[in-house]
Amino acid sequence: MLSLINNLFACRVPYFCPHGRPLIVKMSISDFEKKFKRLV
Repeated sequence: MLSLINNLFACRVPYFCPHGRPLIVKMSISDFEKKFKRLV
């Protein structure tokens, strides 16, 4: 996993795929919990 991340950040533009779609997104813990139905 660490190797994949290191290779990603060795790229010239690590945040988007060649088609312009995001590869990295920032989420709050609350958003993450909502996505996985863990919010009480």
